Amino acid sequence: MESTPLTGIDLLNCAQANAKEGLESAAQHCGYGEDSSRFMAALEEAAQNKGITLKKFSDLLNFDDLQPASGEAIAPESPGNL
Repeated sequence: MESTPLTGIDLLNCAQANAKEGLESAAQHCGYGEDSSRFMAALEEAAQNKGITLKKFSDLLNFDDLQPASGEAIAPESPGNL
């Protein structure tokens, strides 16, 4: 039984967690089975949607955190002012 392929940040996190095992292994772990080209296409799209440039699979090994640089945080001055 084939699992549903991951997408978005879930795909990015799964791919990064399995990057040391290689492209084919990461594709399987992330629900893409043997289809590593479809896996890479989905991975590149997910990265682009998060503002991350991913040129090749091994780039995942160089990311400490897949979250793009955030802007200014906007929060209330105290929890009572929500």
